[in-house]
Amino acid sequence: MAKDNASVSIVPADAQGLVKVIVTSENQKVTNIYKIQLREGIVDPGVMEQKKQELKDAIASAEARKEADYTPESYAAFKKVLEEAKAVSANTNATKEELEKAIANLEEVEKALVKKAGNNGDEKEPPVDGEEIITPSGRYQVISAKKKTARLVAPKNKKAVKLNVPATVKISGVTFKVVEVGAKVMKGNTKLKKVVLGVNVATIGKQAFQGCKNLKTVQLKGKALKSIKSGAFKKTSAKLTVSAKKMSKKQKAALRKKLKKAGSSKKAKVK
Repeated sequence: MAKDNASVSIVPADAQGLVKVIVTSENQKVTNIYKIQLREGIVDPGVMEQKKQELKDAIASAEARKEADYTPESYAAFKKVLEEAKAVSANTNATKEELEKAIANLEEVEKALVKKAGNNGDEKEPPVDGEEIITPSGRYQVISAKKKTARLVAPKNKKAVKLNVPATVKISGVTFKVVEVGAKVMKGNTKLKKVVLGVNVATIGKQAFQGCKNLKTVQLKGKALKSIKSGAFKKTSAKLTVSAKKMSKKQKAALRKKLKKAGSSKKAKVK
């Protein structure tokens, strides 16, 4: 304890939460330094207020979204996380970690929202890179809004016998070329027998058709296919035949090598 007329100075907590209290006697001859370790979990009130406001702002932004603009599945997941964030915001005893987690979860689920195909909102926003949308043929993602290219992310029916990838698809009213079949699009579909790739498809993603043991026919509508990622045709039928009528002999030979590198049977044919 400091005696009468002794001077006391306090050094604010350092990064490890250590506070120093310096007590000097009235005659300046005796100086004692006391170290106090703050209990873990104590956070600057100013920081807490900032986090609370950040969560409130995130909630306000999320509530501005219209349910009618998004698919039922994606909006249901969004709504659940939004309600959880509101509960955290209303909790006066919420910790800094809980506030930060609620903010992060809300941001993540907002990014996962999927717009309905043909959605005609009051103001139609132009598509952006990474945006996804559900169409009658499946779910697509914008690769480049500037180049108007997109990839098939998931088919309408992952257990279909036939997959038809179109040349183009409309996203928010804009026509995009479908240039890629996404990773794991039909992985493990043992019912799949035939795949038709539109004229613009240039890339087949990793493990796109892996495990499709009954896949025997792949038809290329054009000659754009240049890249086949690892495992794309692993464990497909040994009788796999790729029809590439618009390709030259040289292009077919190169395609055959890419197929084998992507896991197809050595017996696979390109004609």
